[in-house]
Amino acid sequence: MSSAGLDGPVVLPPDTSQSASGLHNNIHSAHLPPNSFPSHPPQDDASSDSPAESPKVGMAYESMAAAKKHITEWCARERIPYSVWKADRRCWVLTCKDKNNCLFRLRVKNVDRPIISILEAHTCSSLSFRRTAQTGGPIKATPYNWPHDASLAPNTTALVLVDMQQDFCRPGGFLEHQGEDISPVGKIIPSLVRLLQAFRGAGFPVYHTREGHRPDLTTLSSREAFRSQNNTSGLGIGYPGPLGRFMVRGEEGHDIIPELYPVPGEPIIDKPGRGAFSYTDFELLLRNKGVQNLVIAGIATDVSISSTIREATDRGFDCLLVEDGCAAKDAKLHKAACEVIALGGGAFGATAKLNHVAGQLEYVAHERRNGLEHSMMPRAPM
Repeated sequence: MSSAGLDGPVVLPPDTSQSASGLHNNIHSAHLPPNSFPSHPPQDDASSDSPAESPKVGMAYESMAAAKKHITEWCARERIPYSVWKADRRCWVLTCKDKNNCLFRLRVKNVDRPIISILEAHTCSSLSFRRTAQTGGPIKATPYNWPHDASLAPNTTALVLVDMQQDFCRPGGFLEHQGEDISPVGKIIPSLVRLLQAFRGAGFPVYHTREGHRPDLTTLSSREAFRSQNNTSGLGIGYPGPLGRFMVRGEEGHDIIPELYPVPGEPIIDKPGRGAFSYTDFELLLRNKGVQNLVIAGIATDVSISSTIREATDRGFDCLLVEDGCAAKDAKLHKAACEVIALGGGAFGATAKLNHVAGQLEYVAHERRNGLEHSMMPRAPM
């Protein structure tokens, strides 16, 4: 469908056939906040050109009243529960649930006055719509439902598991020799297994990161070498330990724990520092695949995860931190790092509970196993 006329302010066309109770259809949607619109579906006398036909993308109506009447009557006929009409970015949106209790949306926009067209229609293919079900809807998050543009799909969204390495997660590893408590890390592993399985089952891409250095330590700065030894044991990066030399690529301790080990096709990003974008090809991999949304979990919330999210948002990625899918050595540091993400309306992205994220992906995986087709909205390059 042509996108002509979508960029300018939209004014809903007047409908002279409406009664006083239906005057809300004449409101200029570009100038009023969402709560200025009616709290109930319109009841007017406008007629639809095709009352028996299911609403479809691109279907045109002579007035907004006709569009709303056709759609709400169709919902009633199909016994589909629906919410109130609301304004959203110069569109009218109706949120519904299909017979399988799956959420979908109808967005009607004034494309070329006085013709009103359905811009999007997301629901089950059994109801003859383009299917996105919960794939195309946002995940419940703070401070905004994520992703911001509801572009959740395998061709736009990836899971990033940060630094779930033996040196950080297992007894005898680097973190324990630094004098740190590794029990918070162990507690999140079962949750991360669920999250990883959900993304894999739904067909979404997964990336893993590992922090470490070349065996000759040429990637290790003198400051970082000094810092790593500034602990009670005096042992630092490159020193021998029960799992091999600490934080050295190729050693047992540097590798990812078996519970979350990558399967073929899941890239591993080896990084010499905290952030996954510095001195790596991570950004190139994401751009080439068209990924623009990152779900991030792992360790540590206040160190590598925080650095990676900041680097990602500066590059235009929309990040979602899984609050209970990451950990830090101290609960206060973990909480503070999570709170910082959502400051300023989401300066560094959004945060969500693992159950909300995994639950949505598990639903998509279930539908995928049943062979139901999901439509993936194409996204423009970033």
